[in-house]
Amino acid sequence: QGLSYRKLGEKEKADSLFAVLVNTGRERLKPGFASEYFAKFGEQQSKRFQEAEAHYLLGEGYAVKGDFEGMNREFEASLAISPKFEQQIKASREKYWVRAFNNGVNKFNAQAYEEAAKDFLTATIVDPSRAEAYVNAATAYLVLDSLNKAVEIVESGLEHAPDDPKLLALAGDLYLR
Repeated sequence: QGLSYRKLGEKEKADSLFAVLVNTGRERLKPGFASEYFAKFGEQQSKRFQEAEAHYLLGEGYAVKGDFEGMNREFEASLAISPKFEQQIKASREKYWVRAFNNGVNKFNAQAYEEAAKDFLTATIVDPSRAEAYVNAATAYLVLDSLNKAVEIVESGLEHAPDDPKLLALAGDLYLR
């Protein structure tokens, strides 16, 4: 619903729904929630499952708000507790990575290089292990004549994907400039 409201230009309604999602996750992390939950619904879910679910929901809430660092923090907390939501987390990361990356490609093709670079950098936050976003962000900065920024991005990419051939080739090219 929140995404629909956002697309319709009703930002306040969308933000309100996203806030409910984030608050629900926070409430589930509070001490005593499990006993209230069990009394209300009669389900015997483990506390670990409840905590993993709460962190997963918080991650989703942060993602919808565009806070991908918060998303990753909560997703990692969920996975540290239980692998129960691993597939949903992978799917969410993929969805937001593809969205950011494709937005970057579209802006790059429209010669909006600075905006393209921002979208590629967002993709690197969503999933730091995917080298393509680092390569494209660095390329956008090269087009903008920002060699130092391009080098910085490639070096960051190499920390996360040290064996990626395109990233290594770009690093070699940049170091020779």
